[in-house]
Amino acid sequence: MRNEATSTELLGRNPGTSLDRSPLNKGSSAAGAGAQEQPRAGAPERSSPPREKLRALDTAVLAGFSLPIWVLDVSGYAASAGMQGRESSGGSDALERDFLNGTVALYANDAAVDFHKAADAAELLGRLDQIFGADAARAVANVLDGSRKLSQRDDLALRTLDGKTRRVRAQLDLIAYDTAAPCVVLMLLPDAPTSNLLHIIPDLAFELDANGIYVDFAGPEEDAFLAPGEFLGKSVTETMPPDVAHRTLAALQRLREHGGRERFEYALSMSDGLHWYEARMNALPGGGATAYVRDVTEQKSAEWRYQESEQRFRALDANVRARTQELEIANQELEAFSYSVAHDLRAPLRAISGFTQTILDRLESGLDERNLEYIERICASARHMDQLIADLLRLARVSRAEVAHDAVDLSALAVEVAARLQNSDPTRRTCITVQPSIQVRGDAGLLRIVLENLLGNAWKFTSATAESSIEVGAFQEDHMAVCYVRDNGAGFDMQHADRLFSAFQRLHSPQEFEGTGIGLAMTHRIIQRHRGRIWAEAQPGKGATFYFALAK
Repeated sequence: MRNEATSTELLGRNPGTSLDRSPLNKGSSAAGAGAQEQPRAGAPERSSPPREKLRALDTAVLAGFSLPIWVLDVSGYAASAGMQGRESSGGSDALERDFLNGTVALYANDAAVDFHKAADAAELLGRLDQIFGADAARAVANVLDGSRKLSQRDDLALRTLDGKTRRVRAQLDLIAYDTAAPCVVLMLLPDAPTSNLLHIIPDLAFELDANGIYVDFAGPEEDAFLAPGEFLGKSVTETMPPDVAHRTLAALQRLREHGGRERFEYALSMSDGLHWYEARMNALPGGGATAYVRDVTEQKSAEWRYQESEQRFRALDANVRARTQELEIANQELEAFSYSVAHDLRAPLRAISGFTQTILDRLESGLDERNLEYIERICASARHMDQLIADLLRLARVSRAEVAHDAVDLSALAVEVAARLQNSDPTRRTCITVQPSIQVRGDAGLLRIVLENLLGNAWKFTSATAESSIEVGAFQEDHMAVCYVRDNGAGFDMQHADRLFSAFQRLHSPQEFEGTGIGLAMTHRIIQRHRGRIWAEAQPGKGATFYFALAK
C-alpha cells in the first residue's frame, strides 16, 4: 500500500550560511528573484541556488514514502577545505563544522518531521546543528568521494529536538546533476534491507544509460510490460513499441542537453486491455536517466468519463436554453395574442351593450315583462364578459410586470384595502383586525393586488354572516414570513382545494356569490413570482384561511 503522506519543505539553512530562503518549488518573490547570495567570510561559494537543484528532483515521488527522507544541498561542504584535501585541522570536529557550515536542507517529508519530534517544518528551520553530527558528516563525505559508490548505507547517530540521540541505519544517494552542484538524499531504512533508493520507489522505476539501455529496475514485476530479464541490458528500441521508444529517446536526449525533468503519457496493450502510463524522467550524471512509471488507466478513465459527462451536460444545457427561448417566445406571442384578442373583444361587447341599452331606453314603456327581462339579461351578460376581459388583461399585466424586492409594510397596505371595503358599504358591520408591523420583501404594487383579492373575497363570502369578522396576521416559519387572511364566512370543501388557484374555477355558483374566477389565479401568479407559496384551509359554513409565505 502506498503511503499518502504529503511533503514538507525545509526552507531554512544551518548556522553560518546565507542562502536563498524563498519557498522551494513555489517561485520566489520579486524582491528575492534577483538577489545575490552573500556567503559569510571564508565560507565556500555555492554554484547555484538550492531551488534550481531541487527542481530536478521529483519530490512527488519522495512525498509518498513513509520513511523519513531529507534532501541536502552539500555543494558548500564539497568545496570545503577538508573535502578538497587542503590542510584542515581538528579531525572529526572540523569535518562536522565544515558539514554544518556547507550544507542546506532543501526538503524533508512528514515522516522526517515526526522523527525529529517537531511540531511542523518551521520548527526545523536552520537547526541542522541540532539534527546531524559527525556521523552524518562522515557518511556524506563518503558519498561525495568519487572513488566510492554513489549510493550506500551507513549507521548514523541522529538527534531529535527533544534532545535524544537515536542510532539508525540510513541510505545515502548522490543526486548531483553536475560536479559543482551535488545534492544527497538521506533516507532512514526499514528493518528489511534494500539495495538503493530506486528499489523502494512506490511506482515502477527504471534506470537508463545514455544510449537508452535498461541498467536497473524496481517495482512489482507483474506490472511491468515485460519481465525484467527480457529488457535489462537491452535498449528501449528493442523492448518497447516504436512510438514509446521514440518518445523515451527524445526525452533522454533533451535531458542530456538541458537536464531537469521530462514527463509524457503513453498507452500499451496488455493482456487485460489497453493501459495508460505516465512516465517521469530525471537526468543522471553521465547522460542517463531514471524513469518512474505509473499506471494511470483509472485516472484517464475518470477524466474521459468526466469529459463525456461535461459534453452531455453542455448539450443538455444548450437544449434547455433553446427550449427555454422557444417557450419564452411562445409565451410572449400568447400574451400578445391574449392582449390583442381582449382588446378586439371589448369593442363589439361595448357595441352590444350600448345598442341594447338604447333599445331598452326607447322601448321600455312598450315592452312586456318577458322581453324586458331578455334585454336586461343581454346587458348583464355583456357587462360580465367585459369584466372577464378586464380581469384577463390584469392577469396578463401581472405576468409581464417586473417584480421589485423592496421592504414592504404589509400591515399598512391591509389597513388601506380594508378601509376602502368598509367605505364601499358603510351600513355593513364587519370586524376587520390587522396585526401591526408585518414586514416582508416584495413588490408593493403587486402585493396590494394580493390583499385586494384576498380581503375582497373574505368581504364577499362573509356578506351573509350575521357577526362577520376578518383577520390579517403573520408568523415566522423557516426564515419566511407566513401571512394569512382569515374569515368566518361561507368557507368551502377542501376536496376541491386543487381548483382554487386555476383561472375561471369557482367553488360557489354565481347565484350565491358573484365573481369571475380570476382573482385567486392572479394572486397565485403574484406569489409565485415572489418565489413564495400560497395555500388555504377551510370548512363549509365555518370560514376559510388563506396563507402565503414571503421572504422577510
